[in-house]
This record gives sequence, C-alpha cells and structure tokens, in this order.
Amino acid sequence: MGREVRRVPLDFDWPLGKVWDGYLMPEEVSLLDCPDCELGYSPNGEWLQSTFWDRGDRAGWYDKLTQPEVELLAAEGRLNRGPWGDFTYSEQYINDEGETRYRWHRNDNPAPSADEVNQRAANNGMLYDCITQNILVRYRCERLGVPHYCGTCGGSAQVGDEVLKEAHDAWEPTAPPAGDGWQVWETTSEGSPVTPVFASAERLARFIACPDRSEESQKSLVVMPYDNALRFVNAGWAPTAMSTPDGGIALGYVAVGERDE
Repeated sequence: MGREVRRVPLDFDWPLGKVWDGYLMPEEVSLLDCPDCELGYSPNGEWLQSTFWDRGDRAGWYDKLTQPEVELLAAEGRLNRGPWGDFTYSEQYINDEGETRYRWHRNDNPAPSADEVNQRAANNGMLYDCITQNILVRYRCERLGVPHYCGTCGGSAQVGDEVLKEAHDAWEPTAPPAGDGWQVWETTSEGSPVTPVFASAERLARFIACPDRSEESQKSLVVMPYDNALRFVNAGWAPTAMSTPDGGIALGYVAVGERDE
C-alpha cells in the first residue's frame, strides 16, 4: 500500500480521490450481511471477544491467561518476537500435519510462564494483536464445547444462495485503461488517482514539485524538490511509510525520492 505511478490514457478523466469503479465489487454480486451475527462469531465467541480487553469498570482477561493458553501462543509463534524477545527463544519446525509450529529451547531463557506473560500484558496490553486474540477466543470456545463461529455464515459474516456465491466468487476487479499518460495513484484504499494525467514523467515530477499546488492536492502528495519527485516517479511505486537511518518514519514516496541512486 502507498503511492503508485500508473500509465493511463492522456484523456483519462476519472475524478481525483475517487476509487476506480473497476476495483469495487458491484452490489448485485455482493454477499448479504449475516442476519445472526455482526462479526462472524457465535454468541459465545462474540462474548469472549468483547470481554478480552478492559471496558470501563469491567476487567478483561487478556492478562489472565492460563499456562496452556501461553503454551498455545508459543506453539503458534505469537510470543517469539518483538516485546517478548528478551525472555523467550524459539525454533520453527513443521509438524506431522505439515503445519508450521514453534518449540522452545531453554538455553538461558526458559519458556515463559503464564505469570510472566500476564504481567507483561498487564503493563502493555497492546502486545496482543487481533490474530492472537482470535487464537485465544477459539481455544476457550473449544474448551467450553461451544461453537467459535456463527453457524449461519461459518465466520464470514456474509450469506447468499449458491447462485449469488458463484457470482461473487467469479467476480474479478478490472484495472483502469492503459495509455501513454503518467499519473500517481494511492493504493491505501482499493485505488484512486491523486494527480492529473501528464504527458511525461518529467511533467508529473514538476507538478509534484510545484509549491503552488492546492492544499487538497498536497494532502495526497507533499511538495518535494524536482529531482526527488522525478526519482520517485521513475521508481514507480513507494510504500505508505519507510524507516529512516535515524530510526524515524518517513512517507514512503518521500523516502524513495530522497534515496541515493
């Protein structure tokens, strides 16, 4: 995701900032919202999801994991990096079912206990992402003998008859027409143009470098020196953000423009 230079027809006239229609699934082939859930979970699964974090005066259970739950997260590779790295160490392997798993080496760092993990989580609840949360909810549902996902939609939160499902699965996005023009698109959404179309890379770079562009235009692409802008245009793509040598974060297309040849 980020900014991408695309070659479109010189007379391409799609509104700036509007997602290209070809990237949006038509309503007639879109599945319907499940009538029995909002997020694809069973009532028990939804309750466990909603109670995972602290909410007002109600304490969550993100910092009250059991030892089997900690060992499950370890086996799934959820505690083998980042903020857990100072007291854990793991090795990846493939089990008999062909699944990627992790096992712990004691070395100088024994496998974490539930107390250690819970204390770390209590001090910084952001250690858990939605994937980790979902693994824990699924585990507790299995232990309780209740469904994890909604029985109506199977966890997708969407439903439809066989005809609609076939049409939905068969749909494919359509890219904008190709041509001789040069234009920058944002790809943080499905994709939309953020500059006018220009006849050359140099003209597009001059537009990006122009200090008199409107504020609205500068929200999509900040003004930068011409040489930097041309370097970005010729690169053709940049991510949303990139790390800088000093440990900071810069807009991806700015960092690409500033990068040495």
